[in-house]
Amino acid sequence: MALIFATTAAVAFSDGPSPQTLAFDIRRHDETIGRHVMVISQRPGRVEVTTDVDVKVSIFGLTAYRFTQRGSEIWEHDRLKRLSMVADDDGTKHVIEAEATAGGLRITADGKTIQHAAIPPATLWHPLPATTTQVLDPADGTINTVTVRDLGLESVSVRGQPVQARHWRWVGEYGRDVWYDAGGRLVQVYIRGDDGSDIFYVLK
Repeated sequence: MALIFATTAAVAFSDGPSPQTLAFDIRRHDETIGRHVMVISQRPGRVEVTTDVDVKVSIFGLTAYRFTQRGSEIWEHDRLKRLSMVADDDGTKHVIEAEATAGGLRITADGKTIQHAAIPPATLWHPLPATTTQVLDPADGTINTVTVRDLGLESVSVRGQPVQARHWRWVGEYGRDVWYDAGGRLVQVYIRGDDGSDIFYVLK
C-alpha cells in the first residue's frame, strides 16, 4: 500500500500547565453505555494525552458487551513519539506499544513487533491529515485502511449550544464520523455499531 502519511497533531490547544479534558458520554439507543475521556497536556514542542474508555452494553440487566481501554500518547513537535495502550475487548486483551524510529514507527501488538512507515493513531482527539490512507487502531494494534473526506462545516450542539464544526468522515476499515471546532477540538463522534446501531459521543 502507498505509504505517504504524516503523524501530525496540529491542534490549536493553548500551551500551558493546565491540562484540557475532553469527556464524552457514549450514547446508543438514547442510553448512555459508557464514557471516553481524553486529557491533553501541552507545553511548547510537546503534547501528552491520556485515554480512558469504559463501555458496558446491558440487555435485560445482564452485561452483553464490555470494553475498556487505558493508555497514553506523547507527541513532540507535532509528531507521534510514543503510544502505549491496554484494551480489553469483551474478554480479549490487547497490549499495544508504538515508538517513533528513524524509519517510521515500531509497533508492538500483543507481543508481535513490526516496523512500519509513520502513520497516525486513530485516537480521535486530533483531526487526521486529509491525505491519510492508513491508521493505527489503538485498541488492537492493527493497521487499518481509511479515506478521509471533508464534509464541510455543520452546526453541532455542544453542551446545549450550537457550535460550527468541521465534519470529517473516515471511510474504510476504521469508519468514523468526527467533528472538530475551529480550534481543532473534538466535539462529536459517530460510529455505526457492528449490529447496525447508531453510537454517538456527546461532549459533557
